Amino acid sequence: MRRQKTRKITIALLLLLCIALAVSCRGKMSTERLAKEVQASMLENWNDELGLGITVDKDLQLVSKGGNEYSGLITISLEGESEQITVSVIYDGSTFQWEVDLF
Repeated sequence: MRRQKTRKITIALLLLLCIALAVSCRGKMSTERLAKEVQASMLENWNDELGLGITVDKDLQLVSKGGNEYSGLITISLEGESEQITVSVIYDGSTFQWEVDLF
């Protein structure tokens, strides 16, 4: 009887642990995936919304600055001129906001 109760408690604890791991890993994307999402958002903004015709020469590479802040570089071309720009990103685990200093 006691062995059966211990087994049920062990199974219940393992189930709770699995649920906790699934919930904690579910929301936040990797830095590489975040960089791809931010780059796509940047190109959509610049090309689809503003009609600038920017192309990417070198993909965005992000590094974590700590907390929810990231920084990176992307190399883009506009009208044949290539430019490397710094990108700042804030990512809260579900949404992101990016900012660049073009000039």
